[in-house]
Amino acid sequence: MPKSIPFIKTLPELLKALQPIKAGDVDAFSRILSSTRLSRESIQKYCFFRKEGYTRNLVIRTEHYELLVLCWDVGQYSPIHNHQSQNCWMYVVDGILAETLYSVSELVEDRVQLKQLKKTQSDPGGFFYINDEMGLHRVSNGGTVQAISLHLYSFPFDTCNIYSEDSGVVTQRVLQYYSVDGKKLETVKI
Repeated sequence: MPKSIPFIKTLPELLKALQPIKAGDVDAFSRILSSTRLSRESIQKYCFFRKEGYTRNLVIRTEHYELLVLCWDVGQYSPIHNHQSQNCWMYVVDGILAETLYSVSELVEDRVQLKQLKKTQSDPGGFFYINDEMGLHRVSNGGTVQAISLHLYSFPFDTCNIYSEDSGVVTQRVLQYYSVDGKKLETVKI
């Protein structure tokens, strides 16, 4: 009988488990994230909320991955976006988050058409995985309380494409952090 994987309950345990993993090892990253059971208190240092939109708070960035805590106030959502051909895992720490998955048609006159494929909701402890071959997505907090998610990207990336559902226009966005290592940055554009 296979030995069960112990749950990862603290951020130091998670960082230790991630340390030897190399980019591209989707199975290893997935095993680690699926055995993660972090509480809001265990990552409180990285939790910053703002009324203007969700926040991206960097925990660690290596050559193989980056780990962020994203904080979502009630009603906040990401734009529809891609992941620059990288892998993305999202673990719901607190609150309820939804992921809406989209497919995109080819560019026609500099416009795209999006088709909603499915919408999945997750409670604390649930996690999502996406890459660009699966589609684009939007993450949203449609609940009645704040939500917190842990995002793991392998490889790290600094820009993503944003897709307008209404106009079909695609723009590139430079990604920035609201905080780094638990310290809020002076100038922030999310």
